[in-house]
Parts: sequence; C-alpha cells; structure tokens
Amino acid sequence: DKSVPKEWSDFLSENLEQLGKNVTYIEYEGEKHEFIQQWNDFMQQSSKFLRSNLMREEWIPPLHQDSKRITKKPFGVHITPQNSPIEQERFSGYHTGVDYELLPGESAQTVAVRAACAGKVLYKEWVKGYGGVVVQECLLDGELVTTLYGHLDISSVEIPLNTILQPGDIIGYLGNGFTRQTDNERAHLHFAIHHGTELVLLGYVDDNSQLQDWINPVEIFY
Repeated sequence: DKSVPKEWSDFLSENLEQLGKNVTYIEYEGEKHEFIQQWNDFMQQSSKFLRSNLMREEWIPPLHQDSKRITKKPFGVHITPQNSPIEQERFSGYHTGVDYELLPGESAQTVAVRAACAGKVLYKEWVKGYGGVVVQECLLDGELVTTLYGHLDISSVEIPLNTILQPGDIIGYLGNGFTRQTDNERAHLHFAIHHGTELVLLGYVDDNSQLQDWINPVEIFY
C-alpha cells in the first residue's frame, strides 16, 4: 500500500531467505494498510505464527506425586453404578479423563492444583457434577487443545479469565468432599484433555468410539 510499499516486504523476504531463514510470505492483493477485507485471515495467520513460535509445549502433571493417585478411575474405564469403585456412583459411561485421588494424610484444601501446560484460562465456573471447574487452552504437538480441571474449590481460583498460565502455576485448590465445592462428590481432581478449542465439559461419554476426541493424560506425562 502507499504507507508501506510492497517492495519493502519483497526486500525483507529475499534477504531473510538468503540468510537461510524459514519465511512464510503471504500477499493480499488489493488490500489496504488496515487489512479491512481480509482481516480475519490476516489475524488467523498471525495467531498461527505466534502459537507455533511463542507458546511452550512443556507439560507437567497437575498434582505432585501424580502416579500414586490414579487408583480408581483411569482414562477410558467404563463405569456403571454396579462396577464403580466409588460407593453411590452417580455416573455411567467411559471416563474422559483421569481421577487423581487424595493421598493418606492429605486434606483437599492443602492440595494445590497446578497448570499442566502453558496457555490462557478460557473458563472458570461452578458446574453440576463437578463443582468448581477451570478450562485452559494449551498446545500439544502443534495442536490447540483444552485441559479441564474439575472438582476445585472455585473460591480458591483467583486468576482472571484469559490469564496466560505457565506449567506449574497454581490454579487453585481441591474442593472439600461431599460439599457444594465438589457438587457432593469425593475430594479428587478430574483432569481431562480434549482435542480442539471447543468448550466440552463431559466427564463421561456413552460410546467408546467417542473417546477419540480426548487424549489420555498418562501418555503425555509418562
């Protein structure tokens, strides 16, 4: 455009390529300086670049001593009121995440839940069946995913929406069991990873084939 001649971009791209740099050069023919007509595509390309180059892909378990905690409901297990390891089971279906249990001597209010990855907070609310829920957007193998942390004491979650968390940042604390904090469930953390950025809060699905929409966290951490 008249403010920034195309020749400037041509010159920059050519010199970067001569230096062996990886260059993606996109031309928007007829576009104005403000990118009015093709603004959405321009922003999508910019966001894609920033996600690929600035977002960290480090992942850590959301609780300390995590391997000792998955004792009742691992990923994908089929739960019914008849076979559940939990008394007075309320749910049925294939488990979309993993449940991290309290260890001997712990109380829920002393168990800090950590961000498992780098990314912004998309959602924090009280949800039926969970109590407090936080959902975070993260990057895994170049793909945007959502991570769900369920059964938190929502009052302990002080981080604002859209806050960018880093792996290990404290999100909040587990809710007390059999109270409104966990919607009358036992004290534990339900942790799930879902493909894409759609907000999906399901803790169980009816068909085993639906589990392909989720990722087994154990396969990431171990």
